[in-house]
This record gives sequence, structure tokens and C-alpha cells, in this order.
Amino acid sequence: MTMNKSLNIIMNKKLTGLLLGLMLFTMSGTASALLILSGDSNIGNALDGSFGAPVNTDNQTWFSNILGSGTTVQIQDEYFSGSFLDSTNAINNYYNGLGGVSSSLFSGTITDTSLSGVDLFLSVLPSNAYTASETSALQNFLGGGGTLFLLGENNGFSTQNSNINNLLTALGSSMSLGNLSLDTGFHTTTNIAADPLNTGVSDFTYAYTSNVVSGGTSLIQTINGTTFIAYESTTVPEPSVLALLGLGLAGIGFSRRRIKT
Repeated sequence: MTMNKSLNIIMNKKLTGLLLGLMLFTMSGTASALLILSGDSNIGNALDGSFGAPVNTDNQTWFSNILGSGTTVQIQDEYFSGSFLDSTNAINNYYNGLGGVSSSLFSGTITDTSLSGVDLFLSVLPSNAYTASETSALQNFLGGGGTLFLLGENNGFSTQNSNINNLLTALGSSMSLGNLSLDTGFHTTTNIAADPLNTGVSDFTYAYTSNVVSGGTSLIQTINGTTFIAYESTTVPEPSVLALLGLGLAGIGFSRRRIKT
């Protein structure tokens, strides 16, 4: 065996070890992205009894669960009227009432800057289609471990539902909203899936929901057993870790080229 071949073997082993170390570091530096979809935008009314809804403490528990250890909430509401406005305000007020949590209403263009520092972003009945730049910002938000919660409605809101479905497709999600209607008026269901996001929740109040949320993992079903809230959870490397891994791989490639010369 020549000196160069011996040196190559030794250096290749060291480079392999370095690569494995970088991979392990990347795994330890991952973030959990959570995408939640609801076929009903009135689920916030039960937080405070607004618009004639019964107050349900289990709805309160559920909203706490989806925030998890987060402390910053932002809510985009483009449908400023009636029960949906009451529901949005109830969600905002509820989060602001939790210790150490701040929540704010948002209007305007979604950007990386507007999402900076946000843990949970809710978009309620988006009347305007998401632009390519907004979609990119939301992808980055999920990539950083944020929770994105999209809320649609029954078949009277086909434009808003289509805007949500188009965003879901652009984000690569398997979930989508149907466009029919079920259960006029407020109802309380006990069809609650066994899932960490439903911890402490035995029933849930909703109203006049979209007919079905397909795809994802079912969380809550109507009184007749149709899923209207579901989610997807994926673990993704944080952007800074991806950049570090890329630099490491580039360095390894450069070192291997130098060994061969």
C-alpha cells in the first residue's frame, strides 16, 4: 500500500466521522413544524360565550394545547364581521389572558419579518389568495418550528376555503377542506381523538362546519363522526443547522479534492 493510499484511507475515515457528527448535530437541531386545519371558524366563540355559544372550558384547554410552550400568537382575520369576528376576538383575548403569552391581530402582507418571533400563527377565513412571497414566508415559518393554524368554513365561504386549499397544496400538505355544510348552529361533540394535542379535552364546541377535512391526522369529529379538525406534524432541520451542514459538506468535498492532488 502506498503512502498516498494510506493517507487517503485515514483522511476518509476522519471525514466520515466528521460527516456523521454533523448529521447527529443536525438531528439534535431540528424543529417540529405543526400545520392545523379547521373546517369551522366559530370554535373560538366557546372560549367566552360570544354570539350565543356555550362556554366550554375544554375548548380553552385545546387552544392552550396547540400553543404548547409558545408565548407569542398572531391572528390574521380578513373577515371582519358577525360571529367570526367575535370568535377571532375571543381567541385573541383568551391567549392574552394566559400568563406569559402575548397575542395580536394582524392585517397586511405576511412576510418573514412579520412572522419573526411568532410561535403560533392563525389565518381565519382568508379573503385574499396567498401570494408566492407569503407562501414562502409561511414555509420558512414552518421550517423554523412554528405552528400554522388555518380556519375555513361551510360552503358559504368557497372563496376563503379555496384560498386555504391552494395554500395547503403549495405547502405540500396532504390536507384539504371540503365545501359542503354540516350541523347548523352550535354543537358539542365527544368525538375526540386520543392525541397529545387533545390532552384534557373530552368534548368540544363548534358550529356549522365544513363537511370534511381530509388528509392529515384527525383530531376532532362532528357529532356524526366527520373530521373537521386535523393536523400534520413534521420534523425539519432549522435553517441555521441546514446552513451549517451545507458548509460542512462543502468543506468535506474540498478536503477530498485536496487529498487526491
